[in-house]
Amino acid sequence: MPIYTPPNKLTPTEIGTIIDESVDIKDISSAIIDLAIRGYIQIKELKEKVLFFDSTDYQLINIKKFEDDAKLKDHEKRLLGAIFFRGDTTKISALKNRFYKDLPGIKDAVYNELVGDGYFPTSPDKVRKTYITFGIILIAVASFGFTGISTIFSISIPIGIGASGLLLLAFAKFMPVKTKKGVETYYLIKGLEEYIGTAEKDRIKFQEKENIFEKLLPYAMTLGLATKWCTAFEGIYKTPPSWYTSTNPAWNSGFTPMLLMHSMDNMTNTMQTAFTSSPRSAAGGGSGFGGGFSGGGFGGGGGGSW
Repeated sequence: MPIYTPPNKLTPTEIGTIIDESVDIKDISSAIIDLAIRGYIQIKELKEKVLFFDSTDYQLINIKKFEDDAKLKDHEKRLLGAIFFRGDTTKISALKNRFYKDLPGIKDAVYNELVGDGYFPTSPDKVRKTYITFGIILIAVASFGFTGISTIFSISIPIGIGASGLLLLAFAKFMPVKTKKGVETYYLIKGLEEYIGTAEKDRIKFQEKENIFEKLLPYAMTLGLATKWCTAFEGIYKTPPSWYTSTNPAWNSGFTPMLLMHSMDNMTNTMQTAFTSSPRSAAGGGSGFGGGFSGGGFGGGGGGSW
């Protein structure tokens, strides 16, 4: 059944995590947009020259104190702290090879909050890591003990142990479970997804005064429905958002929701690169996230996890 507001006042990041049981880059990107809409961040698009080419960067400005704000959740405070580590102004490009250090803490904060609020019995990330660890151990036992075991017993034993390890690795990502509350909330989120995905002009006009377009935009992004959501507001939402400044000449003369979506898509791709990049000497060397919401809507719901 369609619902028109996020259940239990969940943030876009939490909703994205409940849906697929992992914290994805699209969940973090949508959180930044949500915080901008709620008055914590001002985003300014910048055009810069790099050698002979034009380059786009984004200046993020902190316009509301967040450290002791009771309205913010822990993962939101951690995210804002990671962005504004040098002060109230930063560029997304300045977060390259640095922001990745804060990702584990932000991720853990999301999982801990959802466990504490009763949506998961334990952290989905810990569950996956447990199965992966045991899978690796079994494969190692089968590999290093192959000669001795196969000589004393049968070759089928190390093969069986190794196969069990491979099965644990293959199914690790499917092993996290939700609580009853988590499952019930999952279906409420699907109701929100139903509304966002099928919103029509005649059904949303009465909600214009509430600025429902901006309010639900971050949720449409994390659910992979940004294109449909923006399309539904063509001809209705005509005023550029106050929290984003664009260099596009059409922004003030012929603004449309699709112009905003294009800007958000470009910014998300830039954030993906900056947030996951790390020096070659750092373990892991980055991450293979999927970004953007062009084509079907903000990465289509995939994109990997930390």
